[in-house]
Amino acid sequence: MSPLTKSASRSTGSEAGGAGSPENYHGFTESSVACSPGAQARSRRHILGLAATSLLGLSLAAPAVLAAGSRQWTILAMEHFPPYNYHLDQKLIGIDVDIIAEAALLLGVRLTTIPLSWPRAILGFEAGQADALYQVAPTPERFERWNMVGPMRRTQQAFAVRAEDPRQDALAYDRRAAAGYDLRLLAGHRVGVVNGFTYTPEFDRSAAFTREGSIDDLTSLRKLLLGRVSTVLGGSANLRYAARQLGVSERIRILRPALAEVPRYVSFRRDAPGNAKAGLMGQALAEMWLRGSIDRILAAHGEG
Repeated sequence: MSPLTKSASRSTGSEAGGAGSPENYHGFTESSVACSPGAQARSRRHILGLAATSLLGLSLAAPAVLAAGSRQWTILAMEHFPPYNYHLDQKLIGIDVDIIAEAALLLGVRLTTIPLSWPRAILGFEAGQADALYQVAPTPERFERWNMVGPMRRTQQAFAVRAEDPRQDALAYDRRAAAGYDLRLLAGHRVGVVNGFTYTPEFDRSAAFTREGSIDDLTSLRKLLLGRVSTVLGGSANLRYAARQLGVSERIRILRPALAEVPRYVSFRRDAPGNAKAGLMGQALAEMWLRGSIDRILAAHGEG
């Protein structure tokens, strides 16, 4: 049995012409993992300009490609990754689920989303067991090997510590320092991360501290409270959700500002079908950014 058939899936989207039922977008590249507010504003203006020019391409290209290809796409995602995708009452919901569903509606395709552990999702995508993989963090290797389409959204990566941790002021970001956080302050510490995740290039290659891998951010926070790690690095939204689930929001501190703001992408393989689908998805996401749809979805989930 394929490893994908053991997990629950969710179909979203519509058949072409039906009612309702993410290179490329080019706004970000791997070099823009962290950027200043001014650079973000310039990137946003650049994104909107590109989005406007892509709408004609969407209206012309989509029918031709879809007529020749499948209107049923299979897409992999990380299982239980709240608030972006998670199950509630046996239904897959979340920010990224809503973003992908709206993109599918624009394209007139039906998506079957299969949530897996992140390492299994990557392996399944690379083995050709699905058309796409979403929530993908940028790395130079991924841009080289895959069609990285998006961003579908951005994630603020932040450190979390226990409320009584005396290092909060020392770890606090110096806004005058171009380099931001000094990761040497983590020397000798154990830092909780999620298995298979990439963070910032500086964090990923640093040897100043020990990484303690977990299946998700909620498990990392449990380790933080038990003293197994002194610090956790994760998405701000994920950490807030996990803290609420554990009932420990008053016992931890999520440090501000974030270590970095990182775009998240939808990945397709670099072959003829993957290239065609990547082009369509990129155009759909561009239209969603132009319409304000992605900001609207984020705001609806309290993350605007």
